[in-house]
Amino acid sequence: MDEMVSSYAAAVKHARAKGPYAIARYSYSGVVAYEVVKHLEAMGNEVKFTGLINVPPHITDWMHEIDWTSGMLNLSYFPCPTTEQDTIDLTSPLRLLSRKDQLDSIWKLSPLERLVELELTPEKLDHWVDIAGSSIECGMEYNPSGSV
Repeated sequence: MDEMVSSYAAAVKHARAKGPYAIARYSYSGVVAYEVVKHLEAMGNEVKFTGLINVPPHITDWMHEIDWTSGMLNLSYFPCPTTEQDTIDLTSPLRLLSRKDQLDSIWKLSPLERLVELELTPEKLDHWVDIAGSSIECGMEYNPSGSV
C-alpha cells in the first residue's frame, strides 16, 4: 500500500505541481486515493475534495471474502459483459476448475471485438487477475486511520 500511495502521490504532483486538488476514485482505488490524499496533505498540499465511490475506506472484512474466482469474475465484467446474475451462476461451477480453465471459460464468453478493443490476450488477462489478487492481499491488512 505504501508503495502505491507514494507512486500515485508523485504522479499527481508530476501532473499538477500545485493544488488545490480534487481526487475521486472508484472501487478499490478509492481506498488508495484516501491514502494518497492523506499523503498529499501531510506534505502541505491542499485537497479540496476527496471522493470514494462504491467502497468505504474500511475494506479488510470485504477483502477476506474475495477469493481468486470472485476476483477474476469481478474483472471479467470488462472483457465479458455479464449481469450480476450471470456472475452468481458462474461462480460455483468455475470454482471446480483450475485457474487456467476458469480463464479459458471467461475468454470463450468474451466478444472478440471487446478483447481486441482492450488489447487482451489470455496471458494479459491472467496477469491482470494476478495484479488484482495482489491488491486484494494489500487490502486484507489495510486499516485506515486519520482523516482527510
